[in-house]
Amino acid sequence: MKKIAADKVLLIDDDENETTEDQEKDFMLRVFDYIDSITTTKKYLMVDEKEEKFFRSAWVIIHKAISYFPDCLLLVNEANKLYTYSPKMQYDFLMQVIPARKRTRVKWPKNKQPYEIVRMIQEKYSCKRQCAEDIINALTKKQLEQIIEKINNKGGVINE
Repeated sequence: MKKIAADKVLLIDDDENETTEDQEKDFMLRVFDYIDSITTTKKYLMVDEKEEKFFRSAWVIIHKAISYFPDCLLLVNEANKLYTYSPKMQYDFLMQVIPARKRTRVKWPKNKQPYEIVRMIQEKYSCKRQCAEDIINALTKKQLEQIIEKINNKGGVINE
C-alpha cells in the first residue's frame, strides 16, 4: 500500500495502519543510498522485486536530488523522458551515464511560508500556491493578520 506523508511516498505493509517517524527516516535513508549508488559508489542496489517497487515509489525524489548536480541535470532530464520504462531500466540508465565522482549534497530549499496561511490566501483569492506566496510577500504583516482574522471570524478555512 502506498501512503503519502509530508511530500514523501512511503511503502508500508498492508497490516500497518500508520507511518512512524522511523519509517520516514528509513525511507529517506534508502533514497540517499540510491542517490549515492548512482552518483558516487556505483554499487548496484536493484537486486530484487522489492527494490524495484521502492525505486518506482521514490524515483521523483531521486531524480530531483540528482538534478541538483550541474553535470547530471541533462542526464536526469533524459531519464525523466523515459518514465514509461521499468524502474530497473531507469536505474540502469542513470548508473551507466552518470560518471562516478564525489559530489557534495545541496540542502533542499524549504517552504518559506506556513502551509495554513498559504492555503487560506488561496481560498480567499482563488489562486494557485505560487500566486498566494507572492501575495503574502507583498502584504504587510498587519494586512496579513487582518485577512487571517477576517477568514477565521467568517468561518473560512481555519476555525479555532
